[in-house]
Amino acid sequence: MTDRTADAFSARPIDPPVSSNQKIENVDRWLVDGTLGVTQPGAVRDGVRMATPPLTHAPLVAINRLPNLPGTTQRDTWLVAMVVLLRLASYDQLRRLLFPSRDGSVLRRRGLRLEERGWLRRWDSPAPRGGLLRYVHPTPKALRLVLANLAACTETEPWAPIVRTMLPRSRRPLALTSGDMRKWLPHQREVNHVITTIATASGRRLLWASTWDCPLPKRFGIFSLPQPDYVLVEDRGGVPSLVFGEHDRGTEPVERFVARKVEPYATLAAFPEACESMLGVRTFEVHVSVIDVESNAPIERLRLLQSAATSAPPCLFRFTLGGWLFSYPGEKIWFTDPPEIASMRWQDHDGLTH
Repeated sequence: MTDRTADAFSARPIDPPVSSNQKIENVDRWLVDGTLGVTQPGAVRDGVRMATPPLTHAPLVAINRLPNLPGTTQRDTWLVAMVVLLRLASYDQLRRLLFPSRDGSVLRRRGLRLEERGWLRRWDSPAPRGGLLRYVHPTPKALRLVLANLAACTETEPWAPIVRTMLPRSRRPLALTSGDMRKWLPHQREVNHVITTIATASGRRLLWASTWDCPLPKRFGIFSLPQPDYVLVEDRGGVPSLVFGEHDRGTEPVERFVARKVEPYATLAAFPEACESMLGVRTFEVHVSVIDVESNAPIERLRLLQSAATSAPPCLFRFTLGGWLFSYPGEKIWFTDPPEIASMRWQDHDGLTH
């Protein structure tokens, strides 16, 4: 089991880089809402950093099956596809996903080469602590070809219906100007951090993962559909399991969470035949990660959201703190009952589940 002390993790601001062994000054704050500007280091055991094995396959099964894009290597194809699925990605996220044992300069050179060949575009956005943070996002050519290839390579899978439902006929590229600060960026970056951590967690086998905005149609038959922040299809003992993820930053009224999340998910879950037709599975889970950038009271926010979801079918919604999901994706971090104490420390809570 993962060591529950936070000393095994470190903060590494993107600009400028610091030692990966630097300890976090405020552990509780980081564990609650601190996925911004933080990257997770390699495993540490007894104070010695463990070697990262060479990457031999893509972090998602769907990407592992893609044919190489014209003029690119297999690893470059994986990189472009991950950027498409994440909407945009920072270099630190891509390094964790695809270059865990390589120096960051390797990724920068590849990014430049892919930009020159028309697959990616770079974008610099203000970093939380000053300076600029570099992202890459897909070009129209990348979107067109990667989406078509994803549709083709997943069409025989039992979970193909969810991919068909999500894949648009066309998707507009992002229009971004260097130095812009988009309001949606902190949320998108945090969601991408969570997906990056889950995809690289030991023991997890993800078939599909995406963090598109508004990934589902507005309606399916009589149903008004929710718009999850991320979608996961995970292999659990040979069975594909569908997860809709919601990342709550504590900035909207609870009533809005009920109207836009609880009610649509609960209604859809009540009709397994419709789920099977649209999603390829009869059941799904909704994972809610909670932070609180407004009042820094995430446990109280989690209690409110958990209470608001009691009208949904049992076990449909699961709740945890955002920092826990980022730090310990394979551990017992999910609340089955409302938290009894307000502590943000994972080790202070009993009764948590996988």
